Amino acid sequence: MVAARSVGEGRRVLRLLVLANSYPTAAAPSAAAYLTNRLAALDRRDDVEVVAIALVPTYSRPAALARRARGLTSADALALAPAAGRLLRAAPVEWSLADVTAGRLGRRPRSAVRRATRAVRQSLGEWRPDAVLAHGMYTLPAGEIARRIAEQAGAPFVVGLHGSDVTQVSARAPRSARATLEDAAATIYVSAALRDRAVQLGLPERDTHVVPNGVDTALFGPASVSPASVEPGAGPGGDPWRADAAAPRLLFVGNLLPVKGADRLPAILAAVRRRAPGAHLDVVGGGPTHARRRRAAGA
Repeated sequence: MVAARSVGEGRRVLRLLVLANSYPTAAAPSAAAYLTNRLAALDRRDDVEVVAIALVPTYSRPAALARRARGLTSADALALAPAAGRLLRAAPVEWSLADVTAGRLGRRPRSAVRRATRAVRQSLGEWRPDAVLAHGMYTLPAGEIARRIAEQAGAPFVVGLHGSDVTQVSARAPRSARATLEDAAATIYVSAALRDRAVQLGLPERDTHVVPNGVDTALFGPASVSPASVEPGAGPGGDPWRADAAAPRLLFVGNLLPVKGADRLPAILAAVRRRAPGAHLDVVGGGPTHARRRRAAGA
């Protein structure tokens, strides 16, 4: 049971702390729309008081040099996007070289977790949550930081898992993930398949719920394009909506990031074209692999 505080005229206000290590960044200001849309909806309510904190990584000099040598994203690119500042606070979390190494080896970066917990507590000051919601169990697990904050506040915590935090991070260190989630009041998965995979890894099955990410039906709806309306004859590099009607037509929707498999799109398209030369790839999304995909597709 979550105890909410009372305010004027008998209204009850729930103090909710939201922690996230996936958020709109300087390099990708439209990222994590599932998070910002939910925060905006909560902001319109008068029965919830929300403090939302993005766990923003910074790096010691040795860690920064190691990341640069591997061509990884800089800390500047991972800063909280300015436009998201209305909904989220940034809690800077320094990663040492030992933390980065632990993450590469599939282990939890314990020093970074401690620093993140301390940064969140400092950001909250005297404010205390009635409940904590964590988005993500990535290499720096928001869920574990939520567990520590909730324990100190005497509040329940809930963890939402989204994809690669199960299939990649938790798969490498299931015991660490299980230790966190066993203390959670509930765990939320965006799909039944993701929950099934988590259970296969040994993560707790009790108090689990499937809550898919929402869709704004004012923006998205069933397509009205029929096969008869597709004009044939356009080869690769032409109008993306004009393709050989007899050839396979591929569609990718998502961020153009390696974690989404977008780096494999050129090889996939090349393999399909060896059997069906007229095959065409349509891509809805943007990201670092966009230019490479266009060169490979001849667009």
